[in-house]
Amino acid sequence: MIINKIEAIKPFFRQANVEFIAGDWKEIMNKGPFDFIFADAVDAKRIHAEELFKLLRVGGVLIMDDFTPEEYWPEEWRGKPDVVREYWLNHPKLAATEILLTPQKAVIIASKLEE
Repeated sequence: MIINKIEAIKPFFRQANVEFIAGDWKEIMNKGPFDFIFADAVDAKRIHAEELFKLLRVGGVLIMDDFTPEEYWPEEWRGKPDVVREYWLNHPKLAATEILLTPQKAVIIASKLEE
């Protein structure tokens, strides 16, 4: 499925320095730092956040999806900290913001300011 999506968007990126990689994010750690990262792996955003941060080049952009605005949280989440949001939105070496895509779905977009 992901390979089909990559093939569908490749024609829009004709630059020689663009490479599409599908697979486990840990397998490409030796290829960084990167100018752009779309982080879709839960463990990368949550458990290995500092490693993911290090993979981003200064000035690079990181996009993460699958965030639910607090007013739509299930009851068992309420009153608990959202450690993923807090890490990425409050990181001292990132400029980051959360953008609503729909009333119930949000993304975080961040740019690395310094190492």
